Amino acid sequence: MLEAPAGKLEKGEDPFQCVSREITEETGYTANKIEYEGAVAATPGYCSEMISLYIGTGLEYKGGNPDPNEYLSTVKMPLAEAVKMADNGEISDAKTLVLLYKASRRLGI
Repeated sequence: MLEAPAGKLEKGEDPFQCVSREITEETGYTANKIEYEGAVAATPGYCSEMISLYIGTGLEYKGGNPDPNEYLSTVKMPLAEAVKMADNGEISDAKTLVLLYKASRRLGI
């Protein structure tokens, strides 16, 4: 499954620190700028969890460091290609879909 980097806030952790940490752990990149893009309800009617969405730009590769229990691989592709994959159902993760559509609108893609 293709999905955007994600993680859980540690108790007392600043959301921007969490985003920075997760981007680097899961992709190997650092973001020079991180912007809040709103939140989505994970499963309304079932639980009250809200997922905060962020977009990182000005990426610089530093090397990944996934947690020991994370088995993942990083896929790098143009945003337009990822949006096409979302449109044709190849990407189905809800938070990732919302992020892709928000990023494509912001960048005019």
